[in-house]
Order: sequence, then C-alpha cells, then structure tokens
Amino acid sequence: MAVRNHGCAAYAASVTTSDYATYIAGLPRVLAAAATLLRDGRGRVLLVEPNYREGWALPGG
Repeated sequence: MAVRNHGCAAYAASVTTSDYATYIAGLPRVLAAAATLLRDGRGRVLLVEPNYREGWALPGG
C-alpha cells in the first residue's frame, strides 16, 4: 500500500484501519537510540538516573 500525502483531510478519512495496520506492519523494524555526552567547564559529565532501570546513564533516548 502506498500512502501519499495529498494535503487533504478527506484522503485521511478514506484510509481504513486495516489499510493503516497493513502499512504499519510493512515498515522496517529498526531499533535505534542515541545518547549525548555533556560536560561543564570543570569537565564534569552529566548523568541521569532513569526510573525504568537500575543505575546511571548518559542522557538520551
């Protein structure tokens, strides 16, 4: 299924739930994440303590 942006709300309304589910199921499954290293003027590194796992980590997502 090719989904094209026609800039029209009527087109979006014509896409059925099953068409959309088929489209989403056909997308590539890529797991991606990023983090950043932030340091202040004294060389200290910013770490965060995530609430979804134990320990400290670099900020990111």
